[in-house]
Amino acid sequence: MTKSTPLAISLIALFVSAAQAQQSAATGGNPVIHGVVRVADQIKLPAKEPGVLVQLAVKEGTQVKAGQVIGKIDDSQPQRKKAAALADYKGAYNRWQDDVEIRFAKSSSGSCPCRLRPAHGNQ
Repeated sequence: MTKSTPLAISLIALFVSAAQAQQSAATGGNPVIHGVVRVADQIKLPAKEPGVLVQLAVKEGTQVKAGQVIGKIDDSQPQRKKAAALADYKGAYNRWQDDVEIRFAKSSSGSCPCRLRPAHGNQ
């Protein structure tokens, strides 16, 4: 809501009350006023994440409540990134849990096929 919205509402209320006063003076009874009230300003509702709007759940002019879902954004790219990050995490966790690299390093350090032989005086 912007600063001009309360001003617009005040002006509408002023016009309605003036029309009621004129009509009640002319007819002497309870006035009935026919008309349409329109909002002077539009409200911009930014999404939490950028993306392409794939579904709009409400129509223009529908009253909505706080927290109500009014549309759906295509989130396939962030979902793919999330799945890739989860796979990377699981791979790193499994490597951390599995000590095969450590066992391989220990076993290969003691069984080198190219052992050095002590040098004898004869060449």
